[in-house]
Amino acid sequence: MDRSTMLALILGLPLLGIAAGMYFAGILKRFLQDTPRIETTADLDRLRSVVKVQMYAALAMIAVLGAPIVIYIIGVFRGPLRVGDFVYPLVVNLLVIVAGRSNRRVERRVQSLQCADPDLKAEYDSIVCAWERKALPDW
Repeated sequence: MDRSTMLALILGLPLLGIAAGMYFAGILKRFLQDTPRIETTADLDRLRSVVKVQMYAALAMIAVLGAPIVIYIIGVFRGPLRVGDFVYPLVVNLLVIVAGRSNRRVERRVQSLQCADPDLKAEYDSIVCAWERKALPDW
């Protein structure tokens, strides 16, 4: 792989990650608009569906955002890239962090919805716990 291809991947993959993050945050925002409060089991079913997508997207984002670092390391050791090229992944990863913090606020809003009754609250808490602590949905 030549220098220009490596730099394009180092810059492009995080930008793709930012765009994907905005898309998936949009899914959460739409869910919040449609479901400001968990009132029925249908609300929980929609939550499960949305959270499932978010969990799989998070795994894909690890690959998309981790690849530029691997490409940079390979590029430095194989020669096309210079050590000073670390500025490129640094700058785009800072952009990723800023975008991620914004998206995290939307996630927190979904993770702190009010529930109409204790039975719904228990199931809601279970979904949120899986979302926060597990790599894959368990439902």
